[in-house]
Amino acid sequence: MNIMMTKYPFVKEKLIQLGKRIGSAALNERHMAAFWEEQRERNCDDLWESIICGYIAYGNTDEERDFIDWMFFRNSTPIEICRKFYISEKTYYIRREHIFNDILFIAAECGLITSGIFENGISAVLDTFELTEGEWREIEHLTGKSTVQEANRSTIEAAFYLELNKLPWRNLPKKYGSWNSVYKRFSRLRKARLWEKIRKALGK
Repeated sequence: MNIMMTKYPFVKEKLIQLGKRIGSAALNERHMAAFWEEQRERNCDDLWESIICGYIAYGNTDEERDFIDWMFFRNSTPIEICRKFYISEKTYYIRREHIFNDILFIAAECGLITSGIFENGISAVLDTFELTEGEWREIEHLTGKSTVQEANRSTIEAAFYLELNKLPWRNLPKKYGSWNSVYKRFSRLRKARLWEKIRKALGK
């Protein structure tokens, strides 16, 4: 299928982060465009969240917004959602794929990712990965140990970039610095057993 499947986990993570932020606010209004327009305005500094909120507000009907809300923001199981919307499990996953695809293509149009056509379909590559200020505050204390002082924010962002895009270290973009130098800093971070702590703290 011509889908950017390798990036689905990244989009799902962004949706989960958005769901955590909005919490249980306005449960009865989340199927309405006005609610998501307001969320988009509140998150104009975070381009990914702005894209997602805009997509939900402008690219869906009330019923589709309600479906997205139950799928990503209410901790509902697929079975519960299938029963609520009278759909099969197959239809559930097809609709979820469509949502992921829509968000990925909008992100590509906005320059957040690049896409290319290959023999096995379309693949997406994130142009960059950046921690939010909130995420950095969660893990900053883990990078300040004397043994890993060089394992800074850029190194962590580089490691997540490669992991999300399933790329080798030699393909690291120049913006992160020399791949070999970054890898050595990352290696020290991992040997100090802090990398998994960082991932766990960020829920990745």
